Amino acid sequence: MAKKRHTVLSGMTATMMVLSPVAPTYAQAIDLTEVKQEEFETLKLGVDHQNVLVLKQVLYSLEYLESDDPESFTTYFDPDLEQVIVDLQEMFQFEPSGEVTFDFFELLVQLANEEQDEDEQKSTDVAEEEKNEEVSLAEEDLEREENETKLNETKLNETAETFSAMSTFSLDSTADSSVLFQVGDRDPEIITIKLHLEILGFKVSNNPTSYYGIQTEEMVRAFQSQYQLPVTGKVDQETRNLLSQRATGPLRLGMYREDVIQLKINLEKVGFPVSSNPNTYFGPTTDRQVRAFQQSQGLTADGIVGSSTIKALEEALSGVLFLGVRDSKVIDLKKMLADLGYGVSDNPTTYFGPVTEEQVKRFQNDFGRPVTGVVDRATFEFIQKMVEEGFVLRSGMNHPEVLKLKEYLAILGYRVSNTPNDFFGSVTEAKVREYQYDNGLQQTGIVTKQLLTELEKQATGPLKMGMYREDAITLKEQLAALGYVISNNPTNYYGPSTEATVKQFQKDHGLQVNGIADSLTLKKIQELLNQTLYFGVRNDKVVELKLELERLGLSVSSSPTTYFGSVTEEMVREFKRRANLPVTGVVNDEQLKFMKDIVYMEGMRASGIITLKEHLAILGFRVSDNPTTLYGAVTTEQVRQFQQKYGLSSTGIADQKTVDQLRALATRPLQLGMYHPDVVQLKKDLAKAGYFVSNNPNDYFGPTTTTKLKEFQTDHNLPATGIADRQTLNKIKEVVQAIGVQYVFQGKRQFGHGVGMTQWGAYGMSQQGFTYRQILTYYYTDVTVSSSSSYRNTNVRVMIGDEQINSATFSSTGTYSVQNISTGQFLFTNVTGNTTVTYGSGGDGTFRITNGGTTRTTQSEVRIVPNNSATIRYVGNNKNQVGQYYRGALHLTKSRINNLQSNFVMDVINHVDIDTYLEGVVPYEMIPSWAQLNAFKAQAVAARTYAFRNRVPTRHFDMYDDTRSQVYHGVPQGDRNNALVNQAIHETSGEVILHNNSLIDAVYSASASGHTVDARDVWGNDIAYLKGKRDPYDNSQYTQVSWTGTFTLDDLSNISEFKNRGLGKVVDLKIEARSERIISAQVIFERGSVTYSGSAFASHIGAPSRIMTYTIK
Repeated sequence: MAKKRHTVLSGMTATMMVLSPVAPTYAQAIDLTEVKQEEFETLKLGVDHQNVLVLKQVLYSLEYLESDDPESFTTYFDPDLEQVIVDLQEMFQFEPSGEVTFDFFELLVQLANEEQDEDEQKSTDVAEEEKNEEVSLAEEDLEREENETKLNETKLNETAETFSAMSTFSLDSTADSSVLFQVGDRDPEIITIKLHLEILGFKVSNNPTSYYGIQTEEMVRAFQSQYQLPVTGKVDQETRNLLSQRATGPLRLGMYREDVIQLKINLEKVGFPVSSNPNTYFGPTTDRQVRAFQQSQGLTADGIVGSSTIKALEEALSGVLFLGVRDSKVIDLKKMLADLGYGVSDNPTTYFGPVTEEQVKRFQNDFGRPVTGVVDRATFEFIQKMVEEGFVLRSGMNHPEVLKLKEYLAILGYRVSNTPNDFFGSVTEAKVREYQYDNGLQQTGIVTKQLLTELEKQATGPLKMGMYREDAITLKEQLAALGYVISNNPTNYYGPSTEATVKQFQKDHGLQVNGIADSLTLKKIQELLNQTLYFGVRNDKVVELKLELERLGLSVSSSPTTYFGSVTEEMVREFKRRANLPVTGVVNDEQLKFMKDIVYMEGMRASGIITLKEHLAILGFRVSDNPTTLYGAVTTEQVRQFQQKYGLSSTGIADQKTVDQLRALATRPLQLGMYHPDVVQLKKDLAKAGYFVSNNPNDYFGPTTTTKLKEFQTDHNLPATGIADRQTLNKIKEVVQAIGVQYVFQGKRQFGHGVGMTQWGAYGMSQQGFTYRQILTYYYTDVTVSSSSSYRNTNVRVMIGDEQINSATFSSTGTYSVQNISTGQFLFTNVTGNTTVTYGSGGDGTFRITNGGTTRTTQSEVRIVPNNSATIRYVGNNKNQVGQYYRGALHLTKSRINNLQSNFVMDVINHVDIDTYLEGVVPYEMIPSWAQLNAFKAQAVAARTYAFRNRVPTRHFDMYDDTRSQVYHGVPQGDRNNALVNQAIHETSGEVILHNNSLIDAVYSASASGHTVDARDVWGNDIAYLKGKRDPYDNSQYTQVSWTGTFTLDDLSNISEFKNRGLGKVVDLKIEARSERIISAQVIFERGSVTYSGSAFASHIGAPSRIMTYTIK
């Protein structure tokens, strides 16, 4: 029973009983565990302890702590819990510290154990009533028997004093005249006492009788203890008075009385619900709601239902409509609900039924009010207000005003649909809520007339940030016409750029800077627009505009009028596109003046444009080798570049100032920076006069030409200006006529293609102390040397000797085995001597392996594998003797002919580790006696990179053993087996050369004759890392000039190749040279010209190679 639990708890001192973790309902009887007071630690913010979990469960059972999932309670004391504790401490008049001491913890547990769920209480009461029907009749006898048993026990123990004891008992009972009732008494008033005790939580019995027994005494003691009376268990006058006063007085916490049910019902009706299934118990929840009601009414919030509280409750209940009520106001309510879209009935009555209740709940939910189904005064007045304001638009409705709503929302940036209709759907509701949230309104998703009016006011008001309205396009165009460009393709969105531009306009014209297109702003714009030509205007200036457009190639009409129409507007837009101006269809006075000043612009055709282009070309802004009359995009760009260089407005439009300056600069005497056909002859004449500029003179007047011209002027007592004025040109002509022309060629021998690293150059760099990485990054452009395990301990496949053979013979320096590659089966194991393998006899695709007189056959490819450290000697084949030794394994594979395996011939492939392979490459590519470790390392890294770059995974071998790949001799022999070379290979193991993280084609040659060459000049393809450069470290004989040839024009004319062309005498040479090599030579005859490759020209003039330089004397 609830009060008995309270009694036990109220008597605790050294220890206390606490709640153990309970089931999710937290309303059933629970087990108790002990917590010693002396071990209890105060619970406060940040504490993590099991008692915090118990505390939360207690608060949840008292409904002071809310949770959808009480099973998820933790042992952590968080800030939310602290706030609940502070509120409770204030309620129970404790110091509001937010910390839970032992005493406060004890109080909360006591309250939790007193409060019972009504269903559980009722269930218990029914069971007890059934039981007490049998027990109550005997209750009095049982209590009497208990007394008699005690008396009998006394008699048995004190036989001699039986009568005396009983007399004494009787005398004692009657002697205490203040006692009204005690154990053993019987009186109808005792029933009333028991009922009063039960009301106050000290229940004696479900079926109280007039007998005062032991149970009655116990409950009286508990009552006296709680109310600080002398604890006797007997009812004296003081006890009786207080008991009656409390039991029949105002309802308060802890009481069990029938009128508590009605109290709870009434509280719910006025908006302070306690329970959906109210019972007679006045518990903490009821106490809390009573206090809340009192506080709302301005009463003392003491939780006691006194006369003031009752009166306030009755006043609050007057006019409240709820389920079951009949009232004339219900008719008004139903009509108003119907007006708001919550119809109950077409013929409303005074009865507040379930349908009315459901519609009230829907209304309350939609408008964010407590969903009770009860219409109190505030709710009734709120509904009245909604009706008075007019219609309400809400989700699910079809209404003509919804179209306006969607229009206003779209303008304000809350678009619902591109094709709005009159249906108020979920998307409309979401947009309304979004608008309400952004504007600090209650997010109901419902549109009242007042809200619709506000939306209309905003949507039809001045344009401002965030709006989408068609007149925003007009505003932007008007602003652009006034020089405030927002966009070349204006939209109806009034965004940050528009706002910023409007603010700038307002600031510039002394208006209030708010970014809103208000009336004053629009008035100022219109005032300025009156000075502007635009669509729809009639003005004499429009004729002038059309004539200018016609001149610029943008014809509007053959007979222009004063009307600014759509064609004029489009031509204006096109003009502005070509002029790279903000594209609008309006023209102000400044723009009209700009048009008049234009001589040429993009899109025009005029003969003068050819001259313009020629002038541009002379000054280094070439448009075309064959200029036309069209002023196109290239012309625009070159004019813009010219204007930028010479400090003019960079529009790309040739206005009068641009044309005049072009003409002035282009018609000057030849000088630095100019491009002119006459510059070519000037350079040739200077060369003939002994002032050489270039082997291949072009039309550019550069710094070298300027320097040589100044030298000529100085030597001939002319002003050293570097400008080819008339006096200078005449002097050059005079000097040239007095001398002849000679071409002097100096050539070198060629040893290798000359691309990439040169081995003689690497040798020279190593001698000068350069590291192998410096060597490699010098000869290969923009590369890095990188190390990776992917390039270490990896096999390569090398084609050995002749391809497509029929037989081959092998031996070994030790024992070896022959293995079937397909099955792994050994055909011969640990054999010595010669083994001969034949294949394809008769085209049957059969390998025949013979050793020591034994022959075995297989259709599968085979391999020769040496044992231990032995090497395999490839004796020879049916074509040639080989005699080389190899490490790794020799695979005898079927030749691939047209990507098909042959049944007739085979190949020998050496599968060998990459570094072992390099031991057979490096000492044959670079001379071992050089004894330069860094040169050997550079060669090793280049050869390794070349090998990996040129592997062909789809082929049955990776590379050849000759100059088609890299020369490979297997196991190096004699002085080629060099320890320093092997050291270089293994110290750089895994290192390769990368460009943009990819392997390069690390080609190399012995010598480049003093200058390496671009890959494009050898193989025709441009490779970023294979660029020609000087090779000063190559001191070989190939860098020395080995041939010199001097030719006059007559000498050239008599060379048989040139003479036999039949084109007359040679009058000039145009030579293209790069990297000290002649790339091509154009021989110009009297009646034509022929272009030769560098090698062909070298051959015709008797040079040893195309590696040569030349001078003109």
